[in-house]
Amino acid sequence: MIWDFLQFYVTAYPALLCAWVVLLALLQVLCRESSTAVPTGVGGLSVAILVPARNEELVLTECLEALLTTDWPHTEIHVLSDGSTDGTEEIARSFASRGVRLAASAVNRGKSEVLEEALAALTSDLVMVVDADTRLDPRAVREMVALFATERVGGATANIRVSEASSILARLQQMEYASIIGLLKRANGFWGGLFTVSGAAACFRVAAVRAVGGFRSTSATEDIDLSWRLQRDGWRLAYAPRAHVSVRVPERLPALWRQRRRWSQGLVEVLRLQGDVWRHRSLVLLPFIGEALASILWAFLLAATLPVFLGQWIATGGRSVLVTEFWSWLAFSMAMFLVQSITAWVLDDHYRRQSPWLLLLAIFYPGYFLVVVFPCGLAGWVSGLFSHHAARWERTARE
Repeated sequence: MIWDFLQFYVTAYPALLCAWVVLLALLQVLCRESSTAVPTGVGGLSVAILVPARNEELVLTECLEALLTTDWPHTEIHVLSDGSTDGTEEIARSFASRGVRLAASAVNRGKSEVLEEALAALTSDLVMVVDADTRLDPRAVREMVALFATERVGGATANIRVSEASSILARLQQMEYASIIGLLKRANGFWGGLFTVSGAAACFRVAAVRAVGGFRSTSATEDIDLSWRLQRDGWRLAYAPRAHVSVRVPERLPALWRQRRRWSQGLVEVLRLQGDVWRHRSLVLLPFIGEALASILWAFLLAATLPVFLGQWIATGGRSVLVTEFWSWLAFSMAMFLVQSITAWVLDDHYRRQSPWLLLLAIFYPGYFLVVVFPCGLAGWVSGLFSHHAARWERTARE
């Protein structure tokens, strides 16, 4: 009986998860997103945009040029150099005449530390954190600020897209961002919050961040940590689908491996540190914890049962019931993922035209998942169980 359930869980979970995400995302769009006009009444809110950077001379100029085109009038831009040893600080100084301010640290202290130091000196209503390899559309700041018309909104996150994809690995990530990440944000919104803001571009109430302990974090993923602390304290997080933001992604496997392993490690660290959400003011994190634990359990069960599956495949020449059911559910999961990808494409195409050719990459996603995402997740989750502190922050490697 237990074996039958585990077998069903391992084979059916991906398809059921896709269906669940699509359902919640559509309910969110129909009930809230499509019927709610862009809020007004936030015209006086000031925004401090913080750009933490360590050795980002290759991308910082584009980031600052994009930020300076914002149509939101009440902004100030701060570059936070975290012990940079290249031309990062010189580039920031070259923008001083256009209002960009530089705060330089002589040593590499970590992303959360330089953000915390900047937060202490802010006098603005809102603070936006933007990665140095990120480019915001001119209306992105306005779209995120508009969400703060609701008093209990403590943070907002942008609609992230991959800007350049010159390798097949980057193109698969481009499809992943379009088909999974944005749709998950919408599905999260059905519960009234977010599993996490996108670290590449997110905006917060300064008072809310200070009230929950600031940017300083003991997790490898400070964005998840802050998102959970805000929601535990009763603040809402919101997704801004019209706030379009472009990012660069790792082009080669070693860099992608390091990034995804860190994400997975940070998730488990946050679950360890903040899993007792039922003791706090908001229960919005409970469904997110349930989904995270279900996915982690599925991944480890898959790792344990794959050798059994392969053994039966070889021993029976692919004729065992287990092998037949596995391939049947795999085909169904791929079909459901295609449905998920099409749903995400249709919803976002309403705001910004996208190439339908991107959907073809969904066919290759299962292979990408098994070779990259799956082992990265396992390695990161195991590290997160035993880690004692966050790794020192470095820029995302794109080589």
